[in-house]
Amino acid sequence: MDSRDNFLSQVVRRLRNSGTPLREQLVVVPTKRAGTFLQRELIAQLADAATILPRIVTIDEWITEMSGRVILDNTALISILYEVYAAYLAEQGEAQAETDQMLRLSQTERMLRDFQDMDLALAHVEMLLVNLEELDAFDDYEFLTEEERDAIQKFWTALPKDFFKKAHGAEYLHFSIVWREIYKRFNARLTELGVAYRAAAYRLVAERGFTDEDLLNELRRHSGSKISLVSFVGLYNLTPAEHKIINKLQTADADALKVQLYWQKVSLNATDEFTDHLYRMIEQNVRLLGGEVIDEGEVIDGEEARGYSPEIHLLSLNSTILQPQVVNSLIDEIIKRDPKALEELRIAIVLNDEKTLIPLMKSLKQPTCTSLNVTMGYPLQYTSVATWIRRYLNIFGIVNPSDRELARVKLTCSRLQLWLAAPLTRKLFGELTTPLMEQIALHHYAIKASELREIIEELTKDADEAIRQSLLEILTPSFTGRELLGRVGQLLELIKGTSAAPEEEEDEAAEEPIDQVILSEARDQIVRHATQVSNLLTVRGGVRHLLDTPMHVAYLLEQLLAVGSIPFEGAPLEGLQVMGFLETRTLTFDYVIMLNVQEGDLPKSSHTTTLIPDMLRRAFGMTTYRTEDDTNAYHFYRLIQGAKEVYLLQDTRPKSISSMEPSRYVDQIRYLTDLSLLEYSYADQLEARDGTEIDAPSAEKDEAVRHYLEQIAKGEKTFSPSDLITYYKCPYQFYLKKIKGVGEPRPEPGVVTQIELGSMVHEYLELFYKGLVQKHGDVITRDQLEHKVSRQMLTDIYKEIVSDKSVPDDILLTDLERYIYKALEIDRLLLGSTGSLQLLASEAKMQNVPFEWESAGQRHKIHLTGQPDRVDKVCGGVCRIVDYKTGEIKKAKKLTELNEETLDSWSKSGSNCSLGGYMLQSYLYALLYAKQSEYEISEVQPTLYSLAPAIPASQGAINFGKSTTLTAIETILIHYLNKLVNPKEKFTQTTLLSLCSYCNYRTICGRKKLDF
Repeated sequence: MDSRDNFLSQVVRRLRNSGTPLREQLVVVPTKRAGTFLQRELIAQLADAATILPRIVTIDEWITEMSGRVILDNTALISILYEVYAAYLAEQGEAQAETDQMLRLSQTERMLRDFQDMDLALAHVEMLLVNLEELDAFDDYEFLTEEERDAIQKFWTALPKDFFKKAHGAEYLHFSIVWREIYKRFNARLTELGVAYRAAAYRLVAERGFTDEDLLNELRRHSGSKISLVSFVGLYNLTPAEHKIINKLQTADADALKVQLYWQKVSLNATDEFTDHLYRMIEQNVRLLGGEVIDEGEVIDGEEARGYSPEIHLLSLNSTILQPQVVNSLIDEIIKRDPKALEELRIAIVLNDEKTLIPLMKSLKQPTCTSLNVTMGYPLQYTSVATWIRRYLNIFGIVNPSDRELARVKLTCSRLQLWLAAPLTRKLFGELTTPLMEQIALHHYAIKASELREIIEELTKDADEAIRQSLLEILTPSFTGRELLGRVGQLLELIKGTSAAPEEEEDEAAEEPIDQVILSEARDQIVRHATQVSNLLTVRGGVRHLLDTPMHVAYLLEQLLAVGSIPFEGAPLEGLQVMGFLETRTLTFDYVIMLNVQEGDLPKSSHTTTLIPDMLRRAFGMTTYRTEDDTNAYHFYRLIQGAKEVYLLQDTRPKSISSMEPSRYVDQIRYLTDLSLLEYSYADQLEARDGTEIDAPSAEKDEAVRHYLEQIAKGEKTFSPSDLITYYKCPYQFYLKKIKGVGEPRPEPGVVTQIELGSMVHEYLELFYKGLVQKHGDVITRDQLEHKVSRQMLTDIYKEIVSDKSVPDDILLTDLERYIYKALEIDRLLLGSTGSLQLLASEAKMQNVPFEWESAGQRHKIHLTGQPDRVDKVCGGVCRIVDYKTGEIKKAKKLTELNEETLDSWSKSGSNCSLGGYMLQSYLYALLYAKQSEYEISEVQPTLYSLAPAIPASQGAINFGKSTTLTAIETILIHYLNKLVNPKEKFTQTTLLSLCSYCNYRTICGRKKLDF
């Protein structure tokens, strides 16, 4: 678009032609970047004139100046709010506070957001919270008759039996009452400190009784000179507080002060209804405050301005990694066609997801993009250090202070392994992490802190004393909040020591890598947050602070990590402009490249957590998700209407349960406007390949393979039944996972994985069967298997295995119940009416068991590890090795005996591959148990329990024959172990592309089924 056409250039002409000297003008803009570009336009139009420029400020800066308060960032505000909250809880008395504190602390960040919204809306706080209290009165069920309560109880069977008997909300003080008190105390504390949160400053200015003279003096004091004209430029969604403040200026002495507002119109070739919707907020602003609406297509100097209908390109990508690569290509193409576009600041990259900032900055090519202007911050919570600390808190932040003994503290194995597998942990403790993870894996679900300490002492007896002592201290539970903070501080100090870069020569000023900058800044911020939390725990009167527990400290620290940001600086008027979506306000670029154009990112998900219902928010003039949706739509279409070319990059990969859905704006452009939309698809070269064979590694030509085989032979590492499944299904996946140590991606937060689902079923059944046996030799009868699954027990197991910060929903609990009931039904069918079951072992740990065999005149040895789900005897029969499977498995028809040839053929069969792998796994469990058993075992019956709902219980127990000799089992296992240790045997890819559909390593090896 011609520079004369854009919104800011037209505003500058009006400022110059207003009749008021520029030095007596104050210009208020929505963002700092908008102010920078407005100043640039002023300088360009005044190139031949010497004058003093007007003062340009953001609306936020201007109002906070008028308030006379220092505005604190969210981190400091949350810290003070917690302090106020803690003092309030202490006043309630120990007994009441113990039941209240975690509930209320978990709401604190939401409360702060709602305080902000209430003040920006100038809501009557007392009336609002009274209304909230009245709404909560609906939780009182006294109006229901006894008959109605019985009917509800029968229909909603999941309701507790005492649901209508207990007083709801009696366990804690009413939220609305708490809010009123905390709101008053919080603001009183901030006033005492001479500080405020942003919305409180707005409310202060809006409700202050300024005289005309006061207003003029305030404007003069902050500007340093007389102000005769205040112009508001490019504002859109004004809050009631902003409306009232602007109106104060408008009603001041008209001779001494003039006020002008400039609104920007969105003009698109679209349906009238769609255009009217985008223009609705501007019309409302004009109606309330007046001002001038500027259309970028207006007539200038008697000549109609050139207009552009933007050419929009939708680029669909199947990889996040591709987005920065495509951005490089697009910039190169633009510069070829328009060589001065970068120099003249006409190219902008807009990021809808802050997480893409670092990958983008690291991938932009030099020297084309030597200069960047990045003013957005990178969220602290997404840095590797914050993730690492958060994982540590997830392990030790749930320790109960009352345990006080290591033998009573249980730590979740999966969380320990996740933390130990982190690059920063490996950086600190090196190779020690691998054997430690393997030992922890033997415990499956949870490990006692005392057992963990013994394992560490054994593994580190020959290690460096400093490393040994650090690992012991770090992995020792903390029983107070201060102890936990000390451990976190110790971790951060250790990282500081390992990341210290060697000193550079004075004449060689090397630029610090961006990863190192982020690591250092993130570490420093977390240290400050830990100090803030520590300050909250100040002992008063010799009494330990109520929040001085691992659980509270972990929560407080995680909340602070969630609001931190790593700042970036750049030359504001040089090079490539990189910005967040809302930073584009008032700006116009010829070329716009926008990343992550999918729902949830554009527009941002509207699931903002609030404690105030939508009906009350609307009634009191507070923002709702509709307000945010309208604001985002306006700024999106305002940005693209002034561009020549717009490139929308969309990630089409599946994300968690549902696929990435294109942004609604794409469909609006397609169906509601006349804009041209050109669509392209980009594919990652690795992911696009189908059936490509890799150069398969082998021990003969790969040092990593040789080293791994040496380790399992010496017992430094072990080989498990799960490893055998992986090797059987896809040797190359085994190579990547076990030999090269390529970890699997972290699951999406809130999504229960199949492994976690199976672990919950396993643990419940373990506890149930062990509870039926009082002493060795006891038998279990059919009647004892008539059991009602306890949802409370399932919830406790969920908190132990998945997350202690949430509870399972009814759908998950129902699924778990079905699996457990299926296992019990299978056992009842096997027992018949008179049979009995003798439990020999349940989740028995067998570790570092040596196994030797001879093949082709050569002796081989490996060390095995395993933990079978259950070992039993049914009706006095042979020893059974039972393995629960929550997936759907069917027994191969008419087959009564397994051998190597059958299993080899199954490894290439889509219908039987999983069955073959699971049977091999149960065979290895059988071998391990037989070698560790105090009794001599010659025959076993490896049995799979298929717990999937689709498989009838009568077909749920899968085995091949009444028994299998250990000799036959060894023969089959040695067949596959020979392949593993054979130096010429290659770790090839599976031939089953159906397995690749769900493989986390398919991008690395390049195998991808084209139609999934």
